[in-house]
Order: sequence, then structure tokens, then C-alpha cells
Amino acid sequence: KRSRFLERFFYTFVYQILIMKKILTFFTLTVLLNSCTPDCDPYEIQKNVVYETNKSYLLQNKRVDTYINQSGEYETISFNEGTIALVKESETHGCVYYTYEKVQQNFKLRNFLGKIDIGNGTIDMSLSDYVVMNQLGIYSNQSTELNQHTTNETIQGFTFTNVLKLQQTNNSEHAIWDIETILYSKTNGIEFILFRDNTWLKKVIN
Repeated sequence: KRSRFLERFFYTFVYQILIMKKILTFFTLTVLLNSCTPDCDPYEIQKNVVYETNKSYLLQNKRVDTYINQSGEYETISFNEGTIALVKESETHGCVYYTYEKVQQNFKLRNFLGKIDIGNGTIDMSLSDYVVMNQLGIYSNQSTELNQHTTNETIQGFTFTNVLKLQQTNNSEHAIWDIETILYSKTNGIEFILFRDNTWLKKVIN
């Protein structure tokens, strides 16, 4: 009986020691992961800024623009103040970071919440009412100036010069969208919107 008791005591003691070691190891790793700071000076590995000519396509001011539709009725689009800012992002517990420039503006058209996002060789415009998602843009594989993508367009009997033609890209089989084309210029911003049902909005320019 005594030998069995000692044997049971021995195994119980060893088991408790193993459990304590696991707890101590877990605790040590947790402390190290949460308190560790990189033993280095953070340095930038990449910086992407938007060309000045491309940034000039964003009309930054907060405003309400007036448009006329195919029935002669007036509508408005309200624009928030635009954002041009450098954003720094770094790796967790890392010594490196990269910087990119954000060139964006939010706006509201009818029930749609929209956003303009400008980069080098790209301009993206999204409009969503949480059911319909419109995604229009120009997307270049190369870092270029948007001036290289301007064109002259005649649409619904109106002629536009030096505009960017943003086409609907959200055209997968199950996509729900209703804006076909947006014409956008450096001087006037959104000049023309052609909807999928062939109705439209044209900016009233004084």
C-alpha cells in the first residue's frame, strides 16, 4: 500500500510539474510578444505619391453642384471636402513602413453614397445604396498622368472636350448596377452621368 501511495504521489507530482512548465512557457511567450519592441529605427521601404497633375483632378472644396436631367428637372450632388494626405503604414512589431498618398472625396447622389479615388494612371468612382453597387473607372497598368487618358466625347447629343470617360466595371453575372458611364474633367469634376436605362444627368455650368 505504501509503495502504491508513493507511486501515485510521484506521478501526480510529475504531472503538476509538467502543467506548471506549460503555464510558465505560455506566460513567458505572451509577455514577450506583447512587450517586445523592435530594436531598430523604423525606416521607409517604399513611398508612393500621386503626381501633382493627377491631384489637380480632385476639386477639393465642399460644395453642391446642380445638374439637369433628360426631363428638364434639376437635381444636385453634394460633395464633402476632399482629402489629400500622406498615410504611413507599418508591420506589427516591425522596423519598416511604407507611405502612400490618399487622394479622395466623398459625395452623395440621390440615395447613393459615392467616393472618388485618384492615383497614378487610375481614377476610381464607386456609388452604392447598399443594394446597387456601381464601380466605374480608368485603370492603367502603368503609372501615368491622367491627362494622357482624356478624350472628346459626344453623348446624348452633347459634346464634351478633355474629359475622362469612366466606364462601368462591375459587370459580373450577378452584379447589380445602374450607371453606365460618367464623364469627368479637371475643370468641372463630374460633368455627365449616363444611367443604364438611358436617362442622364448633365452638370449646369455657369
